[in-house]
Amino acid sequence: MQNLIQTYSELNPSEPPAFVKRLEPKLLWKQGISARLLCTVKGSPVLHIVDKAPSISVTAGDSATLECTVSGSPDLKVKWLRDGKEMTTSRKYKISFKENVACLKILSSFFFTLSLYQKLYLIILWLFWIIFILKKVDSNVGASVQMDCKVSGSQPMTVSWFKEGKEITPGEKYQIEFRESTATLKISHLETSDAGVFTCRATNAAGHSETSGTVSVKEPPVFTLKPESQEVIPGSTVVLKAAFTGTAPFAIKWFREEKEILTGGNCFIKKEASSSTLELHTVKPSHSAKYTCQVANDAGKVSCTAVVFVKGAVSCFL
Repeated sequence: MQNLIQTYSELNPSEPPAFVKRLEPKLLWKQGISARLLCTVKGSPVLHIVDKAPSISVTAGDSATLECTVSGSPDLKVKWLRDGKEMTTSRKYKISFKENVACLKILSSFFFTLSLYQKLYLIILWLFWIIFILKKVDSNVGASVQMDCKVSGSQPMTVSWFKEGKEITPGEKYQIEFRESTATLKISHLETSDAGVFTCRATNAAGHSETSGTVSVKEPPVFTLKPESQEVIPGSTVVLKAAFTGTAPFAIKWFREEKEILTGGNCFIKKEASSSTLELHTVKPSHSAKYTCQVANDAGKVSCTAVVFVKGAVSCFL
């Protein structure tokens, strides 16, 4: 009898990594006698062996079946390796994985001999588990944002980032890192064109998994039309108009000197999506003052001032 059981520490680093479920062979090779395969498991915290494969004995030439029931999250994928090479269904073997049962059927044990230095593995791969999904990110023009995605799954793994379905190339605008199971995308010097849907895709031998999040870039308000200073006669109507661009919604306010003005009396304020008008009806010399339009949104605040001088009033503006 040859004892081929080896400890995990004796595995070559180039061979299956820590998540491998190793099928340790113990063989009795005497002509006309039997071969025994013993399945032992070295586990991972996210995988569980529900039903271990029992030791089996078969007569040389007969078929042999090994089954191992596993569970884990997320979906699992299994591979059988013999001496470092993947085994596939053929005239010698039949391999299946259904309802979490990994099955290797050796159709004839005459075809299945292991030398002293050969090893048989059951490798269990699991798709990436997105631990931290991408969410909506809001920021302002000129700022920088960072998107993080934490993943867990079978190594080796690769991570790619996409914007609107197109893969992102690292550079001055985009910096990509993948460290300690966390994929990071940094976007610098935001512009309105940087807004969109970003996707993080993780890929390994079992497949790929992805998560998406939206980047929203907000523009601060900018005046495209400023109210003009006016000199009018008593009894006139004064109209001060301002127009602006930026990311809605806007908060619009009008001030007389430092005091906010509301619609009422001889004052009427009209607010539209990208403009606002202040109307002063039947003005008097006492209405002479500085009038300010203030526009604000989540990205910033701007204001502009016009001077209204009603003749007959004493001019005291600097």
